[in-house]
Amino acid sequence: TITSGQLNASGGIRFAAAASATKRIIMSGGDGEVNVKGEVTIPANSATLTAGTAGSIFNYMDDVSSQTIRYFTAGGYYNLHLNNTSPSGATLIAAMSATNVTGGVRVQSGTLHNGGFNIVGGPGDTIQVADDAELDLTGAGAFPTGFLTFDFQPISRVRYRQTSAAITIATHTFGHL
Repeated sequence: TITSGQLNASGGIRFAAAASATKRIIMSGGDGEVNVKGEVTIPANSATLTAGTAGSIFNYMDDVSSQTIRYFTAGGYYNLHLNNTSPSGATLIAAMSATNVTGGVRVQSGTLHNGGFNIVGGPGDTIQVADDAELDLTGAGAFPTGFLTFDFQPISRVRYRQTSAAITIATHTFGHL
């Protein structure tokens, strides 16, 4: 249980295959933060994240290796922060929904690759790309939708590299497009 302060997992987090009720990260009681350098390994039906709505943060951060953004068997991230400055950045393993991220998505440094998947937020959620950070959209994944707030800082980068025949550029104020 993490209700305040930080848990720094500099060697990643690995869950063993088992019932998700027995492998839990509970962050629902406050504004704690989990910082992960390395991979988060979540076999099928093996882990639960109870993030709550009090401001908890799960931060993928690495300056050497790429990271894969994985979703828990049950529960979801509240605030998902990305700070992967490695040459390969961080990449989604599957589509992001308003269920598996229930607060905000903030690319604070480095690159978030959508992996060709859609990024969908909820009606009160925020997506932010900070100065010198990048959101890389590829494959068939559309521009992020469903978010209340789209915050692209003046020196941020959004790259449209989808493979669909027609690409529609969303109407937002971008840093670099």
